[in-house]
Amino acid sequence: MYSLSNMEFPFENFILQATSPAAMDMTIDIGNSNTKVVLFENDMLKLRKVFKEFRVADARMMIKSYKVSKTILSSVKAVPRTLTNYLAASTRIVIFNQSTAIPVKNKYKSPSTLGRDRLASVIGARKLFPGIDILVIDAGTCIKYDFISRRGDYSGGSISPGMDMRFKALHQFTDQLPLVKADALTDFIGQSTRDAINTGVQTGILLEMEGFIRLYRKRYKPLRVVMTGGDALRFAGQLNLPIFAASDLVNIGLHEILKYNAG
Repeated sequence: MYSLSNMEFPFENFILQATSPAAMDMTIDIGNSNTKVVLFENDMLKLRKVFKEFRVADARMMIKSYKVSKTILSSVKAVPRTLTNYLAASTRIVIFNQSTAIPVKNKYKSPSTLGRDRLASVIGARKLFPGIDILVIDAGTCIKYDFISRRGDYSGGSISPGMDMRFKALHQFTDQLPLVKADALTDFIGQSTRDAINTGVQTGILLEMEGFIRLYRKRYKPLRVVMTGGDALRFAGQLNLPIFAASDLVNIGLHEILKYNAG
C-alpha cells in the first residue's frame, strides 16, 4: 500500500531511493511549469524526480537506471514525437487521454475539456481513502477543487486563479501596482502596498478554500479534504483544518490508471 503521512505533513517522509532491482512503473506528469516523474514498485512509491523539461535522454536514464517496464504519460501540452516513440519502444506505455479507461465513473458533462491532472488527482485520492467522499484541492498554477463520491463517481468541481497568477494579474492589469512575490503573512491588514497585495492574494485564497470546504461539508458528511500542488504546503498549514497534504497525488492516480490498463 502507499504509505501515508500525518494530516498536516506532505509525503516527503515516505519517498525512498529506488535501489531494488525489480522492474518498476514510471508515471510522467507534464504540467505547465515542469514535469514530475515518479517511480513505483508494486504500490510503493520509490523515487521522484522533477524536470524543467523531460527529454529523451532523461527517459533513457530513468528506464535503464531503474529497470522501468511500464510507463504512463499525461501532459497538458503537446509532447515531442521523439519522446513518445522512445517510451513506446522501451516500455509498455499508456498515453492518458479522454479515451483511456479509468477505475472511476466520470460524470463530467464535457469530458473532452477536462484536465487530465484533475481526473488523476481524484483517482489518487480515492486510492488513498477508499469508500469516503473526498474534496481534492490542487493549489498549483490554477487552484482546482474536485469532488469524488464514496461510490467512485467524479462529478466535477471548480477552477480559480492560482497564487502566482493573481500576483501577476494585479501588476499587469493596473498602472501602479508592483509585481509582488509571496511572503510570509504576519497580519491580514497590510501596512504598505506590497503588504496589502501579499495579504490580499494569500488571505483571499485561504478564505476561498475555507468557503469551498464549508460548502462541501454541508452537503457531504463525512468529508475528507486532500490538498496537492506546488502551493499546497503554504496553505494547508494556515487553514487550521484537518487536511491531508499529498504532494504526489496526481502521480499516484496515474499509477492506478496504468495498473487498470496495463496490469
